[in-house]
Amino acid sequence: MDRLLFGKLLVFMLLLVSFNNLQGSKPYIQDTTQIHELTIYAVPSYSKLDWGSPARLYRTSIASFLMSRFAKYTYSIGHMLIKFESPVVDSVVYAAMRSTSNSEKIKLFMKEKIGLAILGVPMKGRLETKEEITALLNHYSKKGSGAAFIRYRLNRESALRVKEFLENFSKEGKSGFTPCNYYGGAFWPRYEKEGAGCSSFALSALEAAGVRIDNPEWRVEVNIPYSLIGGRYNKQKKVGSYDIESRRKWHSGKGVPNKDFFPFSIYDPTLVHNWIIRMFSHPVGGYYSDMREGFAGLVYDARGIKITDGDPVMVARKDSSIFIDLFKKNHLQN
Repeated sequence: MDRLLFGKLLVFMLLLVSFNNLQGSKPYIQDTTQIHELTIYAVPSYSKLDWGSPARLYRTSIASFLMSRFAKYTYSIGHMLIKFESPVVDSVVYAAMRSTSNSEKIKLFMKEKIGLAILGVPMKGRLETKEEITALLNHYSKKGSGAAFIRYRLNRESALRVKEFLENFSKEGKSGFTPCNYYGGAFWPRYEKEGAGCSSFALSALEAAGVRIDNPEWRVEVNIPYSLIGGRYNKQKKVGSYDIESRRKWHSGKGVPNKDFFPFSIYDPTLVHNWIIRMFSHPVGGYYSDMREGFAGLVYDARGIKITDGDPVMVARKDSSIFIDLFKKNHLQN
């Protein structure tokens, strides 16, 4: 009897302590009954891009471009896209940025001969449709490979910030400027009145949610020799294929930025994809493996993120860029 009575008292005390803890502390993690999720997808380049030097990047980019023309649902330089699911939006949002055509790229590179300015030059762009994206995801789901994803669980505050970012990016502003109409590697779409590349769009949405994206394994950083920048960015200088193929090293970085060399960095979809695949095999740091999409992916619970007070969704660019400076001069005079 004593043991039974002791057991009942122990259970009662534990319940009382649990109740007091629930009453006395409120965890930051919000809305356990509502699901807010942002998923980023990464598709690698059709064949590997070698960023080891201007010459190697040029050769591998051309090879990937030519080979990808003969395969459906492939991308010569890789691709990134997002899916956003939350009660704060009317329906599931699928979105990705792309250029409107390859003809503009070919004209810039072959006729204007802008050289490696092709990495950052603004071009006409558009958001892909839900139908385009779901067809792509269904293809890789049936294939079981060829893409990878990270699904982030968000709290309501983060979800509202993602919604605000997507609205700002996709709608025409008071000045008549619509960010999603412009595509380019130098853009960062959290900056006011800028377009996006596919990876900067996906990762800016994630950054807007408050998730840290400063993963060096996702990013490429090089110093482009100014001698390889041509066209409108360098007094109409013509930079041909031979000039690039002859350059065996990137600039050392010694000298004056934007005069002797141009610092360039970009999130590479292939690096993001490969990182996910490695993490999928041995997940650490709060990530968990997931195959819900039919191919390898990760899940991360980011509901505990606190947004810094006064941190706006859209911010002003502070650094200088030859690509962005000329773009704003030509498109944002008013």
